[in-house]
Amino acid sequence: MKKLALLGMTVLTVASLAACMSGNITSQDLQKNDWETDKKDESTGMKMMSSFTDNEMTFYFDTSEMETSNSSGLEALGEEFGKSLLENIKFEFDYTLEKNELTLKSDDEGLLDVDSAYTVKKDGKKIILTPVDSDQDGKIILTPAP
Repeated sequence: MKKLALLGMTVLTVASLAACMSGNITSQDLQKNDWETDKKDESTGMKMMSSFTDNEMTFYFDTSEMETSNSSGLEALGEEFGKSLLENIKFEFDYTLEKNELTLKSDDEGLLDVDSAYTVKKDGKKIILTPVDSDQDGKIILTPAP
């Protein structure tokens, strides 16, 4: 009887360790945070952000740290209008996540016709998206937004 209990405990321990060490990223992991991408315009302070739902990834601009030129009159009005416009631009993509591969697709037949696949890897709190196809642009690093 003790051997059977010991065998049961061993099987449960091995199964738990295997589940913890699998490293697969889930949709829930992606939905936990809004994410700051590594695509930041250093000259303006504008950051590209992303967020996830069950099946949609959204890229948007964070202009909260965007620098203005302290202009007056029409220049200041133009800067505020531009900032307001950027805050309302969002790029939405359908995504699927199977094992550690994220596939982005858009239904847009125009400017943003996207069909891209990325391998997904966790590095501490960061999530790294590396293009599967070498013709795509470089990797995207997602860091939890403050």
